[in-house]
Amino acid sequence: MSVHARLPVTRQPDADQEAQPQQEVDGPFSNGWLNEALGAAFGADVGGFGASFGEVAANAEIGAEAHTTGADMSFGAGIDAGGGDLDSIEAIAHETSHALGGTDPNGSVLDTEGDRGEVAADAAGRRFREWAARGFEGPAPALDAVRGGAQTHRKDSGGSALTGSPMLRMGSKGSLVSLLQELLNAAGASLVVDGDFGRLTEAAVINYQVRMGLTVDGIVGPQTAGSLNSSGSSSGASSSGTSGSSAATTGAAVTGNPILRKGSTGSLVSSLQTLLNTFGAGLAVDGEFGSLTDGAVRSFQSANGLTVDGVVGPSTAGKLNDPSSKKIGSSSSGSSGGSFEGTEAYDDVRDAVLAAAETHLGAPYYWGADGPSMFDCSGFVLYVLRQDTGLVAWGDDTAAGIKNRLPATNAPQKGDPVFFSSGGKVEHVELCTGSGSGTIGAGGGGSSTFGDDPNAKVKWDDWTWDGRAKSFGSIQGLIDDYLAKNKD
Repeated sequence: MSVHARLPVTRQPDADQEAQPQQEVDGPFSNGWLNEALGAAFGADVGGFGASFGEVAANAEIGAEAHTTGADMSFGAGIDAGGGDLDSIEAIAHETSHALGGTDPNGSVLDTEGDRGEVAADAAGRRFREWAARGFEGPAPALDAVRGGAQTHRKDSGGSALTGSPMLRMGSKGSLVSLLQELLNAAGASLVVDGDFGRLTEAAVINYQVRMGLTVDGIVGPQTAGSLNSSGSSSGASSSGTSGSSAATTGAAVTGNPILRKGSTGSLVSSLQTLLNTFGAGLAVDGEFGSLTDGAVRSFQSANGLTVDGVVGPSTAGKLNDPSSKKIGSSSSGSSGGSFEGTEAYDDVRDAVLAAAETHLGAPYYWGADGPSMFDCSGFVLYVLRQDTGLVAWGDDTAAGIKNRLPATNAPQKGDPVFFSSGGKVEHVELCTGSGSGTIGAGGGGSSTFGDDPNAKVKWDDWTWDGRAKSFGSIQGLIDDYLAKNKD
């Protein structure tokens, strides 16, 4: 509605004048004159609404300075309950517009860009501020209060720097989320910069936290924000994997002499990690040749038709220094499908399956997730067999569903799934490494694990450590079909 003011407004007394008695007007704010001014501007009684101040955490969690749900207004840090400054006055008028206009209990949980209620509240806050700056002199502005399309409406903090305050998490929206997405992309992610903190952005945050050794919770607070800002300003394009293939930024050239392998450390390993990142590895450049670097080397070797052994000698180094080499996950033959198309050796295919699995080491366990940054047990196995290697084209399935698709075997080999059952029900699946009873899989979690348990992740394991009944499925038939289809 848009109603011209009908109520007289008494101006706040100047600081050097004696305050004159005035009638207090009921309302949610501590100063009667502010309630009266709002009523005059909106042409409505504001006495029936609630307002809470100092709710920093509640607003930070949704990336807001203030928000309104129904008739209840909530204000975060720095907003004065009595309207003691212009910023506070603007925020108060903004939220009053939402309270008067109403929120939609059947709408989206949080407001979206362009929401009609948000547009009206922005205009109301700005015009009420302008009136306050004139000492509330002259006629009250006729402000609109329009019903929004969400259950909760937020006033964006308007910050231009990612500091972790307010915290950003699933559901956050606005310019700060856009900035977060840009920084994540600079660190190796591939997000659409849309200002919407959804599942993909959360997965990218978790993946970044895992790689950088931060607390893994999917929330961008001061620690994660500081790391992202540091990465964005110091790592440059080469560490984010977006341009260049020279190791000059690390001051050491990778030539294959000396040979680098798992356990190597130092500046040459940092150069190697930088080179791998230019081909899509997304590694932390820490000078430590661990499991993630080993997996990335194997994936690069597989994509470029090299011997898949995880060892960086002259052949692999030469390919890494060649900007025309194929990115990790590309087909070695140039056609669609897995990273080893054109291979005619069964062992090489199984090596490629394990190499692909190793590239996901450390990715968080997230119930129902199927990659690329988070997985549950069946989502991990399917991602390796489907997206990473192209052995299957199945849709999403459970561990039991995967078991039903594969022939059983009593002699599991590298890349074959191992299924864990209890009471005749298949509950879990991992992949055999081909080394004794070793496995690799997304483990340690369950139906209540959503990326928030640092011990639940893709990791090395051993099937003898699990007391449940075990059975095995063979991927040999999948390899036969694959090689037959891709035979020259």
